[in-house]
Amino acid sequence: MLQLVRPSRRHDPDQVQRVKSQPARLIPVRTPLGWILARTIWGRWLYAHAMRDVDMLLMQQVVCRIAILHVRQCETWGKVQIPGLEAMDIEHLPDLKLRGVTCYHHAMSTWERSSDLLWAYEICEPDFGENETPSDWASQFRFKVDLTEIPGCVSRFPEGRRSEYPLIKCLDQFLGMAADYGGALPSTHRPFLCPEIWMPDILLLKRAGFIFQVGDQFVWTSKIGPAMREQYLWTDSNECAAEARARAQEELAWKMWQSMPDNIADMIFRNPADKHRAAFVGMAFRFWDDRELCWGTKALDRGRISALVKIADLLEQAGVLGERGRVP
Repeated sequence: MLQLVRPSRRHDPDQVQRVKSQPARLIPVRTPLGWILARTIWGRWLYAHAMRDVDMLLMQQVVCRIAILHVRQCETWGKVQIPGLEAMDIEHLPDLKLRGVTCYHHAMSTWERSSDLLWAYEICEPDFGENETPSDWASQFRFKVDLTEIPGCVSRFPEGRRSEYPLIKCLDQFLGMAADYGGALPSTHRPFLCPEIWMPDILLLKRAGFIFQVGDQFVWTSKIGPAMREQYLWTDSNECAAEARARAQEELAWKMWQSMPDNIADMIFRNPADKHRAAFVGMAFRFWDDRELCWGTKALDRGRISALVKIADLLEQAGVLGERGRVP
């Protein structure tokens, strides 16, 4: 059976848009009668009702977080220090005055989509400049409400439009911003220690079934998969994309090293030891064909070198560039 217990409420007269009621916490009662009642229609209804409360609280939390991340990227607000803002908790929102603040999305897709989300919830509105014509697209948005008013905007969002911005879509926008900006929330499948800034978000995600806890660490569940895949944080096979890229780059590094012709190795190792890394990058830039994945005999016309620098870094960390013929 699932017993519904409501936590004590803390009232703050300054936070006029406080969530109207705290969500019920689910406490399993491990008795034979409890297990029977939990399988009744009434028991399932109670559980579903409580989970709807948790889902709404989670939506309010992530939408507030998206708004704060937008504010953080503003040049004039990026270094603002406000107590309680970093580890923002929907149940104890800091009194942050956002009304009238203008934010740019810098034509980055993640920030554009999250701007549209804030627009849909009537948290922001397009701020067209003097040379812009009002349209469905804007380069900057202006906040219409303060931070403490955002939960009310989310709860009042029309039920008929929920399919446009359901919880999972709010989560994928949140993850797209939180994994690459604002402190890099981990997207790994491995257990991770949660940075303090994300703890309120993680605990709500845990209550909603998107993550589970192992000791003091957390692990994403398959329920978060659609949001992770939408932001390309996980691959179609649910593998962490960052870890897949790192593994592929490491495999490429060893392929380049093991297939390196003797004449190219001679040109690298005729240099002093502290020049081996730069010499490897130079030779790879000229002779490694990244389309055919092989060393060529003629110099290639290359336009990028950053990937080769990372390859060299991997080989240097493994110690193979220090001495010719050394293998890991």
